[in-house]
Amino acid sequence: MASRVLQAGTSLALSDVKAHGKERLKEINQHARTKKKSRVAQKLAALERSIKDQEEGGTKRKRPTAAAVVKQS
Repeated sequence: MASRVLQAGTSLALSDVKAHGKERLKEINQHARTKKKSRVAQKLAALERSIKDQEEGGTKRKRPTAAAVVKQS
């Protein structure tokens, strides 16, 4: 009887851990997607700003890459 109670407790704890792990994984993935979207948006904005500066300046200079314009965090 004691072993059944112990087994039931173990399986209950394991299912709790699995459920918590799935929720945590969802949070991590959501955060990664959000971070990636914001990084892409930053690079796009930097590239657009660079192009705009190039067009307004009228000088012939090499346009920096988006990675060079955006500060890496």
